[in-house]
Amino acid sequence: MTRFLILSSAFLLILIGDRSLTAQSLFYGCASAGSPNHTVVFNCDTPDSQATIVVLHHRGQGESGFSQVIMTQAAEFPYYPFTYSADVYFAGNPVVLEYYFSTRRDTLMITQSPKNTGDQFPPASYSYADFIADPQGDTAGGSAGNWLDLTENGMSYSDTRIYCYLRNVSGTWPLNQLFNYFVYSFGFLITAGPESSYYALVYANVPLLLSSGLYVLDLADSSYNRIGDISYSISGGKLHMACYLSQFSADPNWPGWPPPDGYIVPMGATLTAGLSGQTINDLTYPPIYEPKTQFLDFNANSAPQLRSHSMDIDSTVSLIARVKYIDQDNNLPSMRRLRFDSESFVLGSYDHIYSDSSEFEVSFPWPGGGRHYYYFEFCDGLDTAVTPLDSLLIPVGDCEYVLGDINGDGVCIGGDVTFGVRYFKGLGIPPADSCYMDSTSSYLYVAGDCNGDCQFRGSDITRLVQYFKGNSSLSYCHFFPPLRLWFSIDGGRAVR
Repeated sequence: MTRFLILSSAFLLILIGDRSLTAQSLFYGCASAGSPNHTVVFNCDTPDSQATIVVLHHRGQGESGFSQVIMTQAAEFPYYPFTYSADVYFAGNPVVLEYYFSTRRDTLMITQSPKNTGDQFPPASYSYADFIADPQGDTAGGSAGNWLDLTENGMSYSDTRIYCYLRNVSGTWPLNQLFNYFVYSFGFLITAGPESSYYALVYANVPLLLSSGLYVLDLADSSYNRIGDISYSISGGKLHMACYLSQFSADPNWPGWPPPDGYIVPMGATLTAGLSGQTINDLTYPPIYEPKTQFLDFNANSAPQLRSHSMDIDSTVSLIARVKYIDQDNNLPSMRRLRFDSESFVLGSYDHIYSDSSEFEVSFPWPGGGRHYYYFEFCDGLDTAVTPLDSLLIPVGDCEYVLGDINGDGVCIGGDVTFGVRYFKGLGIPPADSCYMDSTSSYLYVAGDCNGDCQFRGSDITRLVQYFKGNSSLSYCHFFPPLRLWFSIDGGRAVR
């Protein structure tokens, strides 16, 4: 089989070997609802925790370029440790805003991309995600000319094609000079689990060896096979290349598109084939590329919803408020607050994908005895969702009860097990004068909390049964110690 080095095997081994570059989650990026003459909040979770620059790129419908905004780290531990944020005011109406994110650290770039929605070829310059520039004058010794010295490269995509460009020093792209033939390649590594494949769009005309087209490279022996055609064009000093995604299906190992791992690792290269062999002249820095674009419609919005709120006791002498936020447009909540009595607390979430609901929570100091009123208030930047006013009763001072006395008759006996089982079946009601904390979303009946975890659940019935068998002891919630701890045991009967 004829062999031709589209990329050096040594470089590929370095790239594949450092899995830390590629085995990362990519951006979770979103925005608050869009509204003309308002500020939109953008958030993204960077996949590189050591990134020095995180950039928001945005373009309104009809605009001829992307604006760039440097984002700042939110650093709300522990919910948003690697989240970056930017506030952008829109004086006009961009209609549908297209936006994407990129990060950079030294020569490592991780980026999303504009989408070439109209399948224009060559694409408009703003339709490309530009990668890190390559230094001028870094070609291998003996290179035939500065047209082999790459300086810029980038990539775009549509629903049917992928696009790329290369720029060199000269702005010209000769295919040969006497008996030297020049090859211009834009390739990418794509992974599917532990397997990797390398594909390249190639502009060349090496007699009997290589013509312009789409190639797959065997990473084991560097052999190559042509699997399809490409489109190419030289415009404005750039070499543009594109191919239909359907062309890749000629390779039985093609893992499909979008990339199974969400990203590819592209790289540009120039090569020379001559009488003395083949030489790699220049390589660009390989970024990590995610073919993904976000769109924000300023003329339509689905109002967010709040569901399943609760107020729970935390073992650290505090309360934890929780609520589920869902937004069909995946708009982030620009306001996320708990209003508790006269105080206000900001909630956070580990889950930053809001279209399928995310649970927000906040822990705040124990408020003391009495009845407290609270509600949750979230805004997606345009519409606000508020839960009904709820209340929480916390007993003042110590509680007078017998631990395990679930039915409220003043003693702890086997009948309390029966009452507890009936309660969880919805057939029993705790005594009206019992010491308890209640709301529509959380209930603690302290006499029934037999394992001391400040919750009344089926596990407390299990503990009470074990206690009567002599296999366990009872514990009370440390927030609500009984006024009289009780106990002499008389024939299995707890007596105050």
